Amino acid sequence: MRTMSENETGGGKIVFKELAGGEALFEEGDEADRLYIIKEGQVRLFKPKGSGFIELGTLRKGEVIGEMSYFELSPKRNCSAAAVVTTQLAEIPFASLDKMMRNQGPWVETIIRTLVARLKKANDALKRVEPDSVQYGKDGKVLTYRFFSTVEVVRTLTALALVAKAHGEGTARGLAVPFGLLAHHLDGIFNVQDIKVKELLVLLGKEGLVDVEMDDNGLFKRVEVLDLDGVRGVAEFIDSQRRLDDVRRTKLSPRCVAVLTEVLAAIKEEGRGGAKVRVDLGPIMQRTEMQLMKMEGADLRGAVEAGLCSDLSIDRGESGLSCVVHLDELLGVFPAIRLLNLIDEANAAKEGKHY
Repeated sequence: MRTMSENETGGGKIVFKELAGGEALFEEGDEADRLYIIKEGQVRLFKPKGSGFIELGTLRKGEVIGEMSYFELSPKRNCSAAAVVTTQLAEIPFASLDKMMRNQGPWVETIIRTLVARLKKANDALKRVEPDSVQYGKDGKVLTYRFFSTVEVVRTLTALALVAKAHGEGTARGLAVPFGLLAHHLDGIFNVQDIKVKELLVLLGKEGLVDVEMDDNGLFKRVEVLDLDGVRGVAEFIDSQRRLDDVRRTKLSPRCVAVLTEVLAAIKEEGRGGAKVRVDLGPIMQRTEMQLMKMEGADLRGAVEAGLCSDLSIDRGESGLSCVVHLDELLGVFPAIRLLNLIDEANAAKEGKHY
């Protein structure tokens, strides 16, 4: 945290500070003796839970952070806070607030403390309704933490499709919507935090479903939906999968996804089509890093079980291996499967970190 300047007020000093993106403002349990007002930027609030964290919300320019601690008898931070982007803050000591409250008269202080007590009671009730980012086992013990929950992914994809259809501006490539409008719908209707929306949009960008435009400050400005039907299809597939038990879900290992990605690229390059396409795997293995690893039937087991391709066939020719791809079925679900694998990777990478 960098101190920018200090100003004298009637109650004491107001210090102006700057945080870099990702830098912590305070941690849950820290002693609290000041509050902050955001001048520029964004600050996320979160609570540790198990091996991960529960997102509580994102505050922006003009909002206050840490004011509730002022009314505690033994003030401590009840959550953690960190900057999302480069953020400028005004820091006001509680001692300054003491002088301000005394100057307002006893009735004003009584009214404010009553309102705060009621707000805290409402907050405590809301905390008991946690999102499904945390899974519980026996005796209430936390099993796993997921930054992206399946429900939040489906809600984000559904809202993206609806907002693009209703409010999207036609472009040469698709439909563009302001990020603020999308975030407003997701936060206000589905209670999905900005930070999760942004990171999911990055993953959707990797799959070629959207393109994100940033402003001069590096903040999300506009989302261009490049494949509206694709976004809908992914949402429907993921929603249908989450309603199934583990045995019946379509699961493809990262190795299987890598093989099928190369297979589809080869089919497209050769301009082939049809319901079923036999693919020679030899050239694919030779031109990619897959040649360094032995191709086995297990590599395609998930796809075979899901009815997306046949098992490996051993050919007598030079190529060695081939398989039959059920092209229509694979094209229909593959974007969603790839996205689910990216989400699993993101969840694994973020486990136990401050996200």
